[in-house]
Formats: sequence, C-alpha cells, structure tokens
Amino acid sequence: MTPNEVPHLSAKCWKCGDSTSMPPRCAPVLVTRSYEGSRYQPRWRNVELYAVLYTCTNATCYGATVGYYSLGDNSFLLEFHAPRYNAYKAPDEIPDRPRKMLQGAGDSLSAPVACVSASVRAVEAMLAEKGYRERKIGLMGRIKAAVADGHLPGVMADWALEVREIGTDTHTDEVPAPLPSAEDARRAFIYAKTLAEYLFEMPAVIARNRARRKKPRKAIAKI
Repeated sequence: MTPNEVPHLSAKCWKCGDSTSMPPRCAPVLVTRSYEGSRYQPRWRNVELYAVLYTCTNATCYGATVGYYSLGDNSFLLEFHAPRYNAYKAPDEIPDRPRKMLQGAGDSLSAPVACVSASVRAVEAMLAEKGYRERKIGLMGRIKAAVADGHLPGVMADWALEVREIGTDTHTDEVPAPLPSAEDARRAFIYAKTLAEYLFEMPAVIARNRARRKKPRKAIAKI
C-alpha cells in the first residue's frame, strides 16, 4: 500500500464540524500482519492492517482522525481522537498567571467565545504584571498608559481599538450582539500573543543576547 492509494476523507471534522477534505498526514503505517484460516478454509490468507493519520484543514482546529485499512477484506474503519499536543505553547518567559491564560486562549481557538474571553483575560493579566492594574480607566486606558511609558509601541493601542469591540460584546448582554466568530477569536488571540512578545519575550531575548556578548571570549593561541 502506497500513500497515493490512500483516499482523502470528506467527512465532517469531529472537532470543529468543518466538512472540507481531510488529507492524509503521513504515509500508511503497518500496524499488524496476521494469517487467518479455518477448518473449512485450510488455505491461509495474508491480512495486513494499515493506519493513516488525517488532519483537519481548518487552520484553527487540531482535530485529527485515524483511518485503518485492511488489505485482507478491503475493510475501512475510522477512529476519532484528539492528539496529545497543543497547537500553541505559551513561552516560558511569560509569568505564570498570564501564561496559563494565554495557553488557554490558544487551546480554545476552535471555541470562539472561550478563546476571546481567555485572550482578554490574558491581556489584563499581562498588563497587571507590569503594574497597570487601575480598572477605572478600563483596558484601553491601561494599554494607552503602557504606550505612554514606553513599554509598548503606539500601534498596539491602535490595534487594541480594532479588537476591543470583540471582547466588549462577549462580556455584555445589555444589548445582545452577535457572538464572536472564528475570525474574531483568531484576531483576539493574535493580539494577546503579540502583546506577550512585546512585554516579555523580546526583553528576555535581548537580555540573554547582551549577557552572552558580555562574556569574555577565549583568547586564540598564536602558533
């Protein structure tokens, strides 16, 4: 059995419900080979069972499916499962509380309401780590204060205006608004992830590079 003989699945993804084609992720893997026979069929026949991993084509979904192919009786079986890995891993440079919230946002990209909520909470937690905890001025006020103090570039405040309505609509029912879409969740998560890069990841990388450059270099022996 070759990879070219493996069909594309068109069944709906069990995780996100997307009905697009699910291409094979890897070549067929031989799971088992056995020989079957009986008193009425003394001739033994070769039974080969192959496993193929299929993945959802939705970029925000990590759903996967394992297809089992039996060459002996031409049977086919699907097994739905979630891979034991996260599509996004929050960097260790982020403090514990906002890192866990950001990780939760990344893990829930296929659930827009949960992702948007976790993204907003992660932004609030990251600003709190930098000392911006004044709730009376709102989230935008805290972001603008961080920009004024030089912790963030001005574009982050402008960008926050674009995603603020997403979080506001999710947290209020006074005037019900449409629930966040998958694209809304992606935008909110990207903003939270970018904020983490500016506040924690980039400073940590710069500090490590500076410390590395300050280390004395070994003298090269002259011949």
